[in-house]
Amino acid sequence: MRSYGFKSRPGYKQQEIAAFFIYKMAFVYILYSGSIDKFYTGSCKDLELRQEQHISKFYPDSFTSRADDWTLFFIIENLQLAQARRIEYHIKKMKSKIYIHNLKKYPEMVEKLKVKFA
Repeated sequence: MRSYGFKSRPGYKQQEIAAFFIYKMAFVYILYSGSIDKFYTGSCKDLELRQEQHISKFYPDSFTSRADDWTLFFIIENLQLAQARRIEYHIKKMKSKIYIHNLKKYPEMVEKLKVKFA
């Protein structure tokens, strides 16, 4: 962490101001809808906001606007955004419910994805 010194006015003490940089990690998330028996895979930096957008149908023409019962099925956390996008694309490319279930069942698969797409 680096501190910066600033003088406000002549005669006043120098103030130390610390610079803090908060870096948000990204997520890959998988939603499931029982009514249409489909999974949706996405990635984002703000998972709460993104879930709310799916539930409220913020994007009315999106895939998730087809159902009202989306639930969070699985999350992969602590990723760089570019890494999360690559993992998201990989999961979508697999086009497999079995693969998605196996991601949840076998944590070592997730660790391999994190390394492969680092």
